Amino acid sequence: AMSFPNGLLPTSEAVHPTPLYESFLSFVLFTFLHWGFSLPSSTSGRTRAVGTRSAVTLGLYGVVRMSIEPWRRHPVSDYLLGLTEYQFLAVIFILLGGVLALAGRGMQPWPLIAAASEPAAVKGAAKKEQ
Repeated sequence: AMSFPNGLLPTSEAVHPTPLYESFLSFVLFTFLHWGFSLPSSTSGRTRAVGTRSAVTLGLYGVVRMSIEPWRRHPVSDYLLGLTEYQFLAVIFILLGGVLALAGRGMQPWPLIAAASEPAAVKGAAKKEQ
């Protein structure tokens, strides 16, 4: 436990070390996204729907915030459906991630978009290397 006598809401009581929790969970999220949702290259043959990585990032970061927020001492807001401001933002992140995932489903998969927008000189150089 730790205290924050000079914090935004000063307290000398022992509280949960939520910055450490959030740092750890953010590192886990980064590792998952880096290894589990790496960006496909035009040479790998894999494709991924446009916005998938961003949608997963927003959604999971919202889940991380929602899981940490009960341990913080932020006041509940009456006009935000009984949530704290940060819980409400986490809900927005989760919903925005869902909207982004749905919007990207109908688009041409990535990296095909990137390959189609490459200048002709770059495409020609890539063919010569093969």
